[in-house]
Amino acid sequence: MRLKNKLRQLFTPVIITAVLAIILSGTANLSALTEECNSFFTCFDKGYQAEAQEDKLVYFAKALKLWAPSDGASSKAVIYNNRGIAYQTLKKYGKAILEYGKAIQADPKDIDGYYNRGISYTALKQYAKALADYDKAIEIKPSGEYGPGQKGAAYSNRGVVYNHLKKYDKAIADFDSALSLDPKFAIAYINRANSYCYKKEYGKAIA
Repeated sequence: MRLKNKLRQLFTPVIITAVLAIILSGTANLSALTEECNSFFTCFDKGYQAEAQEDKLVYFAKALKLWAPSDGASSKAVIYNNRGIAYQTLKKYGKAILEYGKAIQADPKDIDGYYNRGISYTALKQYAKALADYDKAIEIKPSGEYGPGQKGAAYSNRGVVYNHLKKYDKAIADFDSALSLDPKFAIAYINRANSYCYKKEYGKAIA
């Protein structure tokens, strides 16, 4: 059984802002909330389907307690990635980074831990660390693919970091790479347009 990471929305460019409505619940009691799940996979699935981030964390905590080596290291990495995503959604970036680090330890060849951690480092303006994580993600999977089929995602996010650092030519090169992998990658077009705006190449931005 292959577990899934909940897709993170790609980092939007500086000019474009997105508002994420987060449904918060009170801190759930671990035993009360998870009494209906009694295996690693069922607890993971309950957490994956839960709407409230705090509930996700509770289910994932029990899943980790029930995890066994026979479930596979990659499955453990997915749990840590999803815990990181929950913390990230709650804007607890430091905790998210710790979870992604655990995911990487569990499965060093899984792109998701590096990709997700890069997002948290970007949110904290720790750009050198974000670049290092995106570099590693691309090294592992040259398509820069994150999740089920989003090719070029790591390139696009790395390009956003270069925009923050005002290295616009490098940013444009990354957006070009993303678009060569997926010509319908709309966010990469938006991000590249921002780079051209910063360079005052408005005709290219409009295109």
